[in-house]
Amino acid sequence: MVKNEFSSIDFKDKRLEKRWGKIISSLANNFRLSFTEIFNIFKEIKAFYRFISNKKITFKMLLNEHIKRTKERCEKEDVILVVSDTTSYNFKAAPKIKGLGYIDTHKEKKGFLSHNCFAISGETGEPLGLLHMEIIVREIMHAKDEGYYERQKRKKESEKWINSLKKIDKMFGKDKKIILISDRESDIYNYMELLLKKERYFIIRSCQNRLTENGHLFDEITGKDKKGVIKVKILEGKREKVKKFRIYSKEVIIKSPKILREKKSIKVNYVYAETIDKKIKLKLLTSEKIDTLEDCKKVVEYYKVRWKIEELHKGIKTGCQIEKRQFGRRERLEKILVIFSVIAWYGLYLRDKITKRIRSKEILDKYEIKILKAKYPWMKMEGKNIIIAIAMLGGYLNRKGDKKPGWQTILRGITILKTIKEGLLLYEKIF
Repeated sequence: MVKNEFSSIDFKDKRLEKRWGKIISSLANNFRLSFTEIFNIFKEIKAFYRFISNKKITFKMLLNEHIKRTKERCEKEDVILVVSDTTSYNFKAAPKIKGLGYIDTHKEKKGFLSHNCFAISGETGEPLGLLHMEIIVREIMHAKDEGYYERQKRKKESEKWINSLKKIDKMFGKDKKIILISDRESDIYNYMELLLKKERYFIIRSCQNRLTENGHLFDEITGKDKKGVIKVKILEGKREKVKKFRIYSKEVIIKSPKILREKKSIKVNYVYAETIDKKIKLKLLTSEKIDTLEDCKKVVEYYKVRWKIEELHKGIKTGCQIEKRQFGRRERLEKILVIFSVIAWYGLYLRDKITKRIRSKEILDKYEIKILKAKYPWMKMEGKNIIIAIAMLGGYLNRKGDKKPGWQTILRGITILKTIKEGLLLYEKIF
């Protein structure tokens, strides 16, 4: 399926198309290995580096093809949750890579940032793919004491939120319910103002005690705003636990920051959720309805989905180990980033299919199905058993009480399955 995400790219060169097919299959099936281990013949590794270095093959070309497929999946959904977040990639171990920038307060050029918008089904929670990716390179380290008016004279990194909103807004008409979900970093007055202006739905975790018509945001909630108590499953470490949250909500009028020197305001809904032990507190600004306890629970459940983009980023870094990859230029890393992003998305997609109905032909060919049936003859290769069998090849024990396998285990199983198939096909060819 990873290969299918890029199937309609027109390279205008049959040799490039053929080479691309081999490259994407090899990367998808062996994503944890180094490039020299994946392409273990000198001729193949040379062809791979030449392909990635080809200026006709661009970051935008690869990304837009996946976005096109994601949009097709989104069109089948009634509610789409678009989770936005920024992650950094640290290539300090490869200082000779050209085009890198700063990713923290140290003065070594060592990486870049990626601002991503990840689409998730509002009904099933199934990951649908990326809708936007913006690469950010910090070429200059700005002074810590830089003032507001000095910042206004230059391009600001926070513009990424406006850029991503404009991209998503162009993709979908107002008839499609898109809910943009983001963490504290997006608590920006101009961003919320634009969301309301464009009539787009949103859930933003607040971090600033903003000026309101009645004083300050964090003082707005009182006992009379309590809606009740809800139970929510949340991740604590590697385990999911059920937590009880007290829920409060009300409509608030937020004033523009004084520094903007404009007297204007926006009206938003405010949901405050805290666990009984008060260890977890969520302050959520939203356009969603908050009239009832059930309305508020839906807002909290939608916001909880934000964790999936963290899993995506972890998959790219830990699973595909992108920070260990070395190329001469950043532009080549960006192309690999798109491929690894699709691989990580596909792993999450397969993992979530364990609880959904699935046909074997959706992810396997006839040879792979035969191999799994021969390996695990007691299992019926239908529904979630297909994914469980693949995961077992990757090391999953499938004991009673074991939680469902992670996406890396599933993709590792696919790698082993593809290797077994390749060996069998070679055997048939030789004998």
